[in-house]
Order: sequence, then structure tokens, then C-alpha cells
Amino acid sequence: VIVLVALFIFRPMSKAILRKTHELVDARNSMAFIAAHDGLTGLHNRTFLTDHFDTLIKGARRRREWLAAVQLDLDRFKQINDTLGHAD
Repeated sequence: VIVLVALFIFRPMSKAILRKTHELVDARNSMAFIAAHDGLTGLHNRTFLTDHFDTLIKGARRRREWLAAVQLDLDRFKQINDTLGHAD
């Protein structure tokens, strides 16, 4: 009888905990994506580059591969941003 009562009580609780855990993992993944990508273009942002550049360099050295970095400076980008709107 105690086992049945325990199953009756804890099974719904465990399902709720599992559901909330999945929600938290999804929220964390979403926040991590937002933190590492530009909201307007979807490209990796400066934060991502800063966090991962050393790892990329070390990996390229270890594999004896070339590594290239490209930086773009767009003239009148403020005008484009003002026209298309800023990403939030």
C-alpha cells in the first residue's frame, strides 16, 4: 500500500520536475546562443570570438593548419542600423 501511495504522489512530481528541467535547459541554451550571436545578423559576435579565439589558435597549431580571421568595417553601418532597426 505504501508503495502505491508513493507512486501515486511521486510520479506526477517527477514528471513535473523533468518537464521543468527541460524548460531550464532550453532557456539556458537560448541565452547562450543570444550571448554569442549578433541579434541582427545571427553571426557570432565579439564575445564568442574573445572566448574562443585562443582555443581556435591552439587547435590550428596542434593540427598544423592555417587559421584566418576576417574583420569587416562597414562604412555608414549606423545608417543601415537606423534604417533596418536595431536587434534587441
